[in-house]
Amino acid sequence: MSQQKQKLIEKDKKKADKWEDNNDRSIFLEFKILAQNGDPENRYRLAGMYLKGIGVAKKPKKAFDIYFDLVNTVKHPLSYEKLGWCYYKGIGVNANFKLAVKNFKISSQKNHDSQFHLANCFRKGFGVEKSLQKFFEWISVATQHENVKAQITIGNLYRKGRLLKKDLFKSSQWYTRAASKGNTYALFNLAMCFKYGYGVQKKPEKAFEMFAKIGQRGLLKGVLECGKCYYYGIGVIRNGKRAFRCFKYAWKRGSFEGLCWIGKCYMDGVSVEKDVNKGFQIIKHSATQNDHYSLFELGKCYMEGRGVKRQYKLGIEYFKKLSKLGHPESSIEIGKCNLFGRGIEKNFNMALRWIEKVAKTENESALIYLGKIYWKGLGGCTRDLAKAITYFETAVKIGSDKGYYQLAKMYEDLGNFNQAFKMYQNAALNGLHPAELKVAQYFEEGKGVQKSLRLAKFYYQQALNGGVIKAEKSLQLLIQLEEKEQF
Repeated sequence: MSQQKQKLIEKDKKKADKWEDNNDRSIFLEFKILAQNGDPENRYRLAGMYLKGIGVAKKPKKAFDIYFDLVNTVKHPLSYEKLGWCYYKGIGVNANFKLAVKNFKISSQKNHDSQFHLANCFRKGFGVEKSLQKFFEWISVATQHENVKAQITIGNLYRKGRLLKKDLFKSSQWYTRAASKGNTYALFNLAMCFKYGYGVQKKPEKAFEMFAKIGQRGLLKGVLECGKCYYYGIGVIRNGKRAFRCFKYAWKRGSFEGLCWIGKCYMDGVSVEKDVNKGFQIIKHSATQNDHYSLFELGKCYMEGRGVKRQYKLGIEYFKKLSKLGHPESSIEIGKCNLFGRGIEKNFNMALRWIEKVAKTENESALIYLGKIYWKGLGGCTRDLAKAITYFETAVKIGSDKGYYQLAKMYEDLGNFNQAFKMYQNAALNGLHPAELKVAQYFEEGKGVQKSLRLAKFYYQQALNGGVIKAEKSLQLLIQLEEKEQF
């Protein structure tokens, strides 16, 4: 080891101790020394460490200065894209879209990230005249060069039905293509497809395995989804302690959504002693950072009076704030308030307008609730079973197990038990645990299907594994009956 390097390490030893990964610190120090001789590649790597905070505190201005110098002195090819990105995001310098576009264009012949960035500039009209034609030209070039960011973007456009006709199958195919290259964000989106059955066969067990893998890679969204799977028993046996552990892990690493879920654990008594007031205070704190999920849950607390005095108007304020930011579930809640006159004037037409607007995007919750309105005649609406069935079946077409469940309940209400059983069974096969309980009851009673205590026992066990506590007593009675007959 050179004397110069030894002195630098000794001088910096105290700083090094604060880093969780001292290996990163050593690498940073190595590049800092190597960059002193002016080698462009080592200076470029050093700038990246300043930019991302690897082995050193983030220093965006330092990173920008290095990229700027590399471009203007040696015309370093990779630095053009990074310099453009600094101008685009205002990293270490005031944002300047025209300069961003200039640098992206220079490097776009070989740098596929620059091709992707140019596509976004044309889509948003940043630094250039807005042009969807140019957007698709550049995004196409980037995808042809297997740029995973571009592939994920195309997948998102197909999933949301923006600029491209909504096609969940094509969306899942693009995510698969990007995930095959090891991209964690693409893998997360693909896992969500398997969780909800978007464009692929619904496989909650596979989704859970993928979320676990994603969480191990350090993506907090993966950890949160694992927590939710444990919380509700999706693709895995319900386990409140593991759910709480996941949420706590995410919160300790800066996720306010994770903190909100801790609040929900206290609200519901999952893994901790039930304390609704404490749960509310935690959710309220999580919402201080404008986390969308936390704000939505806080609005629901005020609407339901959970842990706080019921205040409809305050709840609506949170929903309206989120609705303006494009949060669909909040728009549905505003529609419900209009439907029943909670905190605002009762207005059936206005309620439909709010909820139908969300339903047009093929939102499961909106479709299900519209079906309920026409099935039960909510808010003074005239009952219309044909419309109700249409909305529930539309939900089923987009992979909704809840659509099957609501159809089953409706047929059950009408006394059509054969059809009700079929719908409950479809929902159960998709992993909906309350539906597993209903299927068990139907098998036990021989209602709508041939009686089978063996299958009833199986479905009660499945429901219990998913956290449906009501299944436990029925399962024990069947086991006792089976033991009595054997004796």
